[in-house]
Amino acid sequence: MAKVTDCHKTKAMLADYAEGNLGWLAVRGIRAHLSGCDACLSELRALDATTRLVADLGEREPPVGLWNGVYNRITSPESSRDQMAVAPRPWLASLRVRAIVTGLIIALTIGGFAISQFLTPRRSTGPDTITAEYIEEHSMRARGELFADRFTLTSIAAIAETERQEHGKL
Repeated sequence: MAKVTDCHKTKAMLADYAEGNLGWLAVRGIRAHLSGCDACLSELRALDATTRLVADLGEREPPVGLWNGVYNRITSPESSRDQMAVAPRPWLASLRVRAIVTGLIIALTIGGFAISQFLTPRRSTGPDTITAEYIEEHSMRARGELFADRFTLTSIAAIAETERQEHGKL
């Protein structure tokens, strides 16, 4: 029985394998996998059948004038004018109505921001002592390793998530 990760990698390369776009080492690995995995082998057979169906359709030419018609619609002045046209809004014609609508939008924006500030819990700006000690210890051990910073950030995120779950914090 093949491993799931091997199947995942093999299926990702099956199209290139079927078209002959892989190197000999990859071909050898896929052949070895296919000899013991019925699921990937049936996937390859389905891919081959689909490729044959598409090939049997042959090449088809677009209708005469299609490209010119598309180009003319894109470049004509009427199409650009139609795209930029805005539906008339007679209720917004009055200056007084515009001022009221603008005032409401500003008030709602400021009110929403103020409410969100009160509802958002405050977070501390610095790491707690356990996290700070962990970061310091890791940075002393890493000593310029290639993935040290990425590992540190991932570790901090994992620690923070664990602490949130344990303490019920947001």
